[in-house]
Amino acid sequence: MKGRIILKKKLPILIVILTLLLILVSVTGCTKEDSTESGNLPAEQGNGEVSEKENDEDEGEKEVSKSTESWIKVESTNGAYKNAEPLNWNQVGTQNAHVEKYSNYSACFVYIANFETTEVLRDVALEEGQAVAYFVLTLPPESDPEAGSYDYFGASGPYRVSQVTIRLPGGTNINLSPASMTTAEMEVTEVMDSTISGRFNIEEKWTQMSGEFQVAYE
Repeated sequence: MKGRIILKKKLPILIVILTLLLILVSVTGCTKEDSTESGNLPAEQGNGEVSEKENDEDEGEKEVSKSTESWIKVESTNGAYKNAEPLNWNQVGTQNAHVEKYSNYSACFVYIANFETTEVLRDVALEEGQAVAYFVLTLPPESDPEAGSYDYFGASGPYRVSQVTIRLPGGTNINLSPASMTTAEMEVTEVMDSTISGRFNIEEKWTQMSGEFQVAYE
């Protein structure tokens, strides 16, 4: 009888202990799950941030490598030019450039045509509606063109523009006169192994020319 009385007295205590142990186990499990989930969040956020940064860098590289779109606009009241009209400059055709090197100076010739051809633009015979604009950039002896601003004609710098011409059908050339220029801007923006890029804006008494180019040169 005494044994049974003792068991009856101890039974509530055992139930309480077991209940407390179950509570502790469940609390510990929840704490581990919470810490695991909270540990994953920074990793996922961190991966997202790196991905966005990499995307931004990729977009930046694309912007840097974006090529120049060639275009040219010509307006002129010069009599020879008016006689050769209509001349359509809405679309640039063949472009090319080459460098000639000498012991006392070098020159880069840039040609922009309003038509397509496989012939040399300096010499090709022009048909009605065709025209070629070209620039001669004077450089130091035995040198290639470099990026930067080029002065016009009378300037004493080593990099300058020595000629601006529009070739027209019938062998007619219009040479833009530095004496009558009100605006004279030429900038070579980039020189690669096989291409030269730049922009120009020229205004004189009779003719206005502006545009951008990216030309293969040799």
